[in-house]
Amino acid sequence: MPAGELLAKADTLVPAPMHWRRLWSVVFHQSTRLAAAVSAESGAPVAAGALKRVKPTAQVGSSLMERAANVEGSLRVPAESKAAVKGRRLLLVTTC
Repeated sequence: MPAGELLAKADTLVPAPMHWRRLWSVVFHQSTRLAAAVSAESGAPVAAGALKRVKPTAQVGSSLMERAANVEGSLRVPAESKAAVKGRRLLLVTTC
């Protein structure tokens, strides 16, 4: 599906969260910046804290099937975010 169609169907943009250990080693979070740029152009709101990464998911050198298995169960909606996302269509914003 083209990105424009995905965006048109989404209520909220959610940057893919990093594991807390990974956040320590980066200068900025690319997914958050990308979500902010898309939001500025589209008007779609960003819910930066809507998801939490609960396990690290190193993907470098992995096959598509290995990456899919690796990320399964790695994201959760924290209790404090559940009411804000309930019934909404979220668009996960991630980078390669």
